Amino acid sequence: MSKKAQSAASPQTLSEQIHTDHLIIVTNRGPVEYYMGQDKTLRYRRGEGGVVTALIEALPSMDTTWVALAMTEGDRMAVQQAHDGLLRSPLPGQWTHLRYVTVPKGVYHNHYDIVSNQVLWFLQHYLFEHSSAFPPLEQILRAWENGYSKANAAIADAVSAQIERNPSSTIVALHDYHLYLAPALIRHHHPSIIMQQFIHIPWPEVRYWQSHLPTEITQAISNGLLGNDILGFQTKRDAQNFLEGVPALLNDVDVDVEDAAIVRQSHRTLVRDYPISISVSDERRIIHSAAGKHAAQYIRPLLGEQSIMRVDRIEPTKNIVQGFQAYEYLLERHPELYEKVTFLAFLVPSRQALFIYRRYRESRI
Repeated sequence: MSKKAQSAASPQTLSEQIHTDHLIIVTNRGPVEYYMGQDKTLRYRRGEGGVVTALIEALPSMDTTWVALAMTEGDRMAVQQAHDGLLRSPLPGQWTHLRYVTVPKGVYHNHYDIVSNQVLWFLQHYLFEHSSAFPPLEQILRAWENGYSKANAAIADAVSAQIERNPSSTIVALHDYHLYLAPALIRHHHPSIIMQQFIHIPWPEVRYWQSHLPTEITQAISNGLLGNDILGFQTKRDAQNFLEGVPALLNDVDVDVEDAAIVRQSHRTLVRDYPISISVSDERRIIHSAAGKHAAQYIRPLLGEQSIMRVDRIEPTKNIVQGFQAYEYLLERHPELYEKVTFLAFLVPSRQALFIYRRYRESRI
């Protein structure tokens, strides 16, 4: 891993190239969720999830196309109304075009419910051993071939089609763990495209990957991600784990330790840590909105002399049960805090189609 790799393009020349008239954002979940209203008309709401929340307020003023998988029946119906595959975002103040990609429901289930959320999510949060719902190896392999791989191929095809509309001045920005295979597939058709991907969850050390997933999957993930020009992680430790892990999985790579880059077949991937934050201006706008003021009126009577407050999706990686146990422990150790310190927990159901999430929602201290 100590090799100083020769680069096809230095970071300076790469940064000089990043000028574009068209940005393609690629995620699993789109910024708009369509659904059928009681009056049988197609309606919409802003998409849920942390990735959409992080990106939607940061959309540039340039021409932007957002490519995502159709998740709901409403999304599928909206696709039927698309003009040349594109929908204009109905969200106020946005000029983004939407390209929603449909795959068979069984493929999407294998991709999203099994591989993405039962395997990758728990593995990357170091919770593999604690997930009793973790599928057997045979099911993982079937879901990988008949779900994750096919969904990534469908996304890559849609992105490639979008690139071909304006190939000379397009940048592709992929996000998260649902799309590890897509970058290499896109790169195969468009070798000179500038592409980056940000991973919003932890990246474990290579031995953890090797202990729980077959080599063919871990190699495919590394190969797919090396299709990017820039690969971003939340922390330095995550980026370092990737840099140290890839050579253990692929024997045809050179790692430039000094510049934190990996070169494979003359293509250079910069590995960086870019901690993501919330939109402060958006949060302030919500606080001062009518809905925000109404919520404050609801919460104010619940506050004590001092208050501990948390807001979480209901899922095992959030350690919600441990939070209640910690509060209990605090009061046991400091009984003088009884009725002085209030603990408020606002919990939002998440991924209720999965048994492990439903069971966690029913957990008791």
